[in-house]
Amino acid sequence: MGEMLKEWMARQTEANERMKEKVVELENQINQGLRNRQAIIKNLERQIKYLKEIQPTKSLSPNAKPRHEFVYKPPSTRNENVKDCTMYILYSNVKMFVNGVLSNHVGDKELNSTDDVGNRALTKKNKEKNDMGMPKEHKKE
Repeated sequence: MGEMLKEWMARQTEANERMKEKVVELENQINQGLRNRQAIIKNLERQIKYLKEIQPTKSLSPNAKPRHEFVYKPPSTRNENVKDCTMYILYSNVKMFVNGVLSNHVGDKELNSTDDVGNRALTKKNKEKNDMGMPKEHKKE
């Protein structure tokens, strides 16, 4: 029993030494990072001071006019008929999402996307629903 306790103590001492070494290494890395940041800040301050010396700030005369009197205003992109909404997409397949949720309505006809990208026409498709009223997932063939 005494021998096992000595072995355990030796292993714990080794583990503690390794942990101390890791802590010292991490402290050194943190200190080096801080020194690097301080050097970068001092370099930037030096560059700003130099730029101020070679390009002194000039103020405009009080009677100065802007070159362009036209102020650009971007067009309003808000459509009054569109309301904000949040959609939760539970589909992993885009085609299934389009067919199951985003139905195309033309007049009173409901159209769905085709199986692939191309110049095919949209065709009417009956939607099958599961017990909970959600569209069934289509089987891949």
